[in-house]
Amino acid sequence: MNFPATVMIVDDEAHVRTHVSLLLKQIGVAKIVAVPCGEEAVAIYPNVDPDLVLLDVFMPGMDGLETLRQLKQIDPTCVVVMLTTNVVRHRVEKALDLGATYYISKDLSSQRILEELTETIEDTFNLE
Repeated sequence: MNFPATVMIVDDEAHVRTHVSLLLKQIGVAKIVAVPCGEEAVAIYPNVDPDLVLLDVFMPGMDGLETLRQLKQIDPTCVVVMLTTNVVRHRVEKALDLGATYYISKDLSSQRILEELTETIEDTFNLE
């Protein structure tokens, strides 16, 4: 797959940002912008104008739900996929209510995360 787009990764853990970046490169993402917190994501979103945001649910400071809320205020059409290690049903439901497209568990194997990312991108952007 080739996804000639910009993806923003928002996660407070550097190793997760690196890991997800490597997976995105495998599926041909053109540009990856990785940031460590929700505040920075909200601040740079208008300049980056990503096609897809991969957003951690649990972060210090502004958590993923508040970040999602603010991103949707900036751009109601932004496509956001939540990343989480703890799949807490009410948090996932809240994220979906706020406009998240999907969620992916970071606890999955690299291969499974890659498959989930590929399927989500293909479905969301009508690629095949």
